[in-house]
Amino acid sequence: MKRFPDPPITAANRHLATQMEKRVDKIIAAKRTDLDADVSALENEIDDIVYLLYDLTPEEIAIVEGAALEKQNEPNQHR
Repeated sequence: MKRFPDPPITAANRHLATQMEKRVDKIIAAKRTDLDADVSALENEIDDIVYLLYDLTPEEIAIVEGAALEKQNEPNQHR
């Protein structure tokens, strides 16, 4: 899969980067307490922030989410 360049963080989108950092911190804290903690809601919020940072259209988001779902459903080759 092709790696995309990181979006530049500017004064205009700094608040999004800060929001993402806060959610990552919450995930880390939850996992330190309980490795089985359900952090899917926080992960979904991070996904939404990433879409905003990359200024993705609804069509592009559907492509990304479809590719992620396909990847998730692939059999694990390393088992």
